[in-house]
Amino acid sequence: MTIEKNYDLIHPELLQHTIETGRCRDEDDFNFREQYKTKFMSFAAMGDKRRACTLKVLNEAGKVTVSSAMNTLRNHNTEKEFNPQKSSMASPCVHASSLLTPSQSTASMVSHITENPIHWLTGTSTPCLSVFKPFEVKPFDNSLMNATRNYSSGSLWWEHERLQRKAVMNYKQNAEIITSYLRKIEGELRSSIYETNTPKIRTNEALKRHFDAIIDLQNTGMEKKGGLSQLRYRRFWSSNSKKVNLPPL
Repeated sequence: MTIEKNYDLIHPELLQHTIETGRCRDEDDFNFREQYKTKFMSFAAMGDKRRACTLKVLNEAGKVTVSSAMNTLRNHNTEKEFNPQKSSMASPCVHASSLLTPSQSTASMVSHITENPIHWLTGTSTPCLSVFKPFEVKPFDNSLMNATRNYSSGSLWWEHERLQRKAVMNYKQNAEIITSYLRKIEGELRSSIYETNTPKIRTNEALKRHFDAIIDLQNTGMEKKGGLSQLRYRRFWSSNSKKVNLPPL
């Protein structure tokens, strides 16, 4: 809900409807965000805080690039060392952890709008542990993108879920292993497009590289933290995984 007065197109009856329902007085008073935002999205779901975080990170980056936009979506909105057990809805990269944070970033996208637009999508949850891959807006056939309601082996989204649910059991150590592997792949994908005279988007190839990397990482030893403080968190993820038949690593 970021559209205020600066919009390109609205429904022809929206302005009149807003006036008739008492949300605004006239056209000059019309502000879509202010008149249609909900308390749930602004406060309970912390939409305002996420927006403030992304704007702050982008402003600090200076020039907005594809890379800085990706890093913004990976931000956890904390000055302290990130702990996924204490993740909140206020961060662009949300990790589910409890009743107060019951959901997480399902997928993330960066669109580079030029004469020939390129859209970078993770196609998985938790962008901090994922890879942005280049997509064109056209049909393509790739079974790796299939994501059923319950776990399905061979699905990029579900295999990533297996990896990330193990990784967050000791996020600091495991994230270092995962990101050092995956950021190299992501950097090579960007280079293949932006540092060549005749770039060609190979979405299927990018998906396969990410999928193969996930399978390799699943076979890497992931550390778990012990102690009572971790017990509730382990039970939270164990319960959620059982609901979708997700086998442990």
